[in-house]
Amino acid sequence: MFFTGTSEHTIDDKNRVSIPAVHRNQLKDAPEGNLWFVVPGNAARSLRLYPASCFKEMSRAIEGGWFAPEEVQEFEDTLMAFAERAEVDSAGRIVLPAGHVRRANLGREVTIAGSRDHLTIHDREAFATQSDEKWRDYPDTVRKARQAAKSRWRQPGREAGGGNGPVET
Repeated sequence: MFFTGTSEHTIDDKNRVSIPAVHRNQLKDAPEGNLWFVVPGNAARSLRLYPASCFKEMSRAIEGGWFAPEEVQEFEDTLMAFAERAEVDSAGRIVLPAGHVRRANLGREVTIAGSRDHLTIHDREAFATQSDEKWRDYPDTVRKARQAAKSRWRQPGREAGGGNGPVET
């Protein structure tokens, strides 16, 4: 699955919001295709939605546990405590946890944005402001990302892969 694009939605009085059909349809034949996990977002006034398969894969990649650095343990403990299951109903909606909606300070009007392996629910007004800033800053963001990628590719054991990204050696 690969989530992109944005769409505008409304959170109803029962905290239900529709998952865009274009995204639901990508999961219709997947095991647990109707199960999502709701976690805090990285941006202000947002929540993230992960399909169950992606959330479980990401969780395994954290490599927490007894012997992990404290920061990793703290992140894992916090993420898992805030992760809430949400099942898609017959109308294509999920119920957002009330505490998450409150803590994220989401209004009723939201924008759902695709972000590769997950969706992000943003307060619509905040998203519009952030989008204008991100659009303006996009050339600088691209430049910084290229610099970071070049630096990473130059690390020992890595070499440029003919323009297609890093290649393990």
